[in-house]
Amino acid sequence: MDDSDRSRHPYCIWNPDIAAEDTYRQLALRFPSMRYQVGRACAAAGYDGLYAELDLLPDVSIAEEARESETPGGEIIFKMIMVAPYRYAIMNDYDLSINLDSKNPGAPAFLNGHTTVRWKLQRRKELQQKAYNFRIRRVRTWKWSIEEDDHLDEKESYWPQKYNILTPEEVQLLYTPLPQDLPTMKKDLLIQMAAHGGNVDRYARLASYWPMGEVERVCVIRGIYYNTMFARFWAEEIKKNTRRVQGLKHNGLSLVKEAISARRIMINDVEEFINGWPEDEPQPRVIWKPLQPCEHVLKLLAERVPSMKKTAALACIFCDYEDAYNEINCTPHPDLAIAAGRSHNPFYRRDIEQKAAEQGIDLFKEYTTPIWLDESLETLTSHSMHDTLGSGMSPCWSDNIWKNLESVFGGDVPEDFHVQLYVWAPPERLRLLEICESHCHCPAMCYPDYEENWEEYVERAKLRKEHEKRRERHRKVRQAAELRRPGESEEALQARKKAYFWRYNGRVCAGEPKWIEHARKVREEYEAIVAREGGELSEQELSSPGSLGGW
Repeated sequence: MDDSDRSRHPYCIWNPDIAAEDTYRQLALRFPSMRYQVGRACAAAGYDGLYAELDLLPDVSIAEEARESETPGGEIIFKMIMVAPYRYAIMNDYDLSINLDSKNPGAPAFLNGHTTVRWKLQRRKELQQKAYNFRIRRVRTWKWSIEEDDHLDEKESYWPQKYNILTPEEVQLLYTPLPQDLPTMKKDLLIQMAAHGGNVDRYARLASYWPMGEVERVCVIRGIYYNTMFARFWAEEIKKNTRRVQGLKHNGLSLVKEAISARRIMINDVEEFINGWPEDEPQPRVIWKPLQPCEHVLKLLAERVPSMKKTAALACIFCDYEDAYNEINCTPHPDLAIAAGRSHNPFYRRDIEQKAAEQGIDLFKEYTTPIWLDESLETLTSHSMHDTLGSGMSPCWSDNIWKNLESVFGGDVPEDFHVQLYVWAPPERLRLLEICESHCHCPAMCYPDYEENWEEYVERAKLRKEHEKRRERHRKVRQAAELRRPGESEEALQARKKAYFWRYNGRVCAGEPKWIEHARKVREEYEAIVAREGGELSEQELSSPGSLGGW
């Protein structure tokens, strides 16, 4: 292989396995243009001696790899890079490129968490042959994976749990100015909350160029609905067709455009539609929250964009603009009837029902209320939280399979309530939460009032944990009862299963006399069968407190 032909050089040479230090040394001698890949491998492995020999420019990707390797040598390499007066962006994990151009070495550069460090590569997707038989599944690009394998493996795997939990220092990054060099790689939650609040500076700095995940997309759309400057930022991104826009999956781009248009209408920007609506551009469905546009804007919208006449009428109902509603004079529609039914003003309902009767329209024939008409743009849905904060929000899954198609978010809204509560929690409360969590994984689901009755909750949680231990012991006993014993007939086996079933029946355990008597009869039937066959109850059944003999 010719050293000048960089297109044939591998990018990642430090995962899944790390080579010996001398192997990397020989590689750097034979292929000098791969010295930075070797330097990155040294950072992952902790080969600080070889790294010093390479005489590389201090690169931010190598620095982050060294810091996250958690090796003594990696710590030395990290300090060597950080004490340099300037740092450079030589390696680019997005492009899988090495910038060796001396005229533009990417300086000054700062640590920003853009490196795909080695522990992130432990998350793998299972390769399923059936899925890859479909053309849509085969159209994949390896450029998003530094190993150029699309993160595939024989079995699905995840990175260690510690990388899913934020430390107290990392939590502080949510509400304090970001340092020049980001001290963590766990920035999913930082990105999501920046998008959620429409913070242009934080989002532009933190967001990666990988394809946007569902949670981030939902947060971006929410931020656009609530923040004009964030909407303007995304409009510019779309205009330039940046990599951030190219990374939007599925119908994400259409939903972002819809949110931008909705925000412009809500702030009474008539330039968005004054000359009609462009063909093939998505029209917004929700234009009355979180801001309410003026009446004249809605009338002008219905006039200039006839296809949005119903949307304008909906906004008039939700904003209680009677005059504008009458002037728009929209044909009765089930969506309008639903909105009118929720209005405090009875005028709209009477008007729609009267018009529908006059025009012979059956409003609710084969009609289902669309998701977006009921959808809340807020995500705060609870008052509870856990003792730790995850590195990213998760979607709040629903049973409605059409939500991805009908929602203005294009999916389920993530739950952000625990994040907003967590940043206000004092250390003593987090410690008490930790005690509660040790007895029950989700306190709020078991005891909704636990936050107001901490001491009582802890005692109840301890009892619950003991109860779960007893249930586990009983489960093992019942599991053993399913196995046939040597010389045991089918009749005896079924009788024993039945006896054990009633031994652990809830009503029997609760002490209800009727069912206790029934359980005793079942046990006696089992004992009679055993005696008839010349067998005997096992010693465990006679002695164990949780056995048949313990009744």
